[in-house]
Amino acid sequence: MVFVNTPAQSLMKTKVRIDFDTFPTVAIGREAENVVVVPDTEVSRTHAELSLNGNKVILKDRGSTNGTYLFDGKDFQRVTGTVEVKPNSMIKFGNNTIVKLTCE
Repeated sequence: MVFVNTPAQSLMKTKVRIDFDTFPTVAIGREAENVVVVPDTEVSRTHAELSLNGNKVILKDRGSTNGTYLFDGKDFQRVTGTVEVKPNSMIKFGNNTIVKLTCE
């Protein structure tokens, strides 16, 4: 994943490699215990997670305060429950942080 927009300027364009072999569930949030730590006050301590189901990447909001959103080609739609994300999907955590899911 690549940080596209974030209040933490040092993270802009930073690539974060997601290794589902090491972390079958990739926790994303503000707390240091997460696999991907996002230093944004709009991001909950335990905000969302990514997991692999067969060959599909699944995104789940973990009851975040400000929501997790997936870009549908026109606008960001709030994630309720779980949703499949495809390569190059744009995901927004809260109001400020946007990442692009990339594949290598």
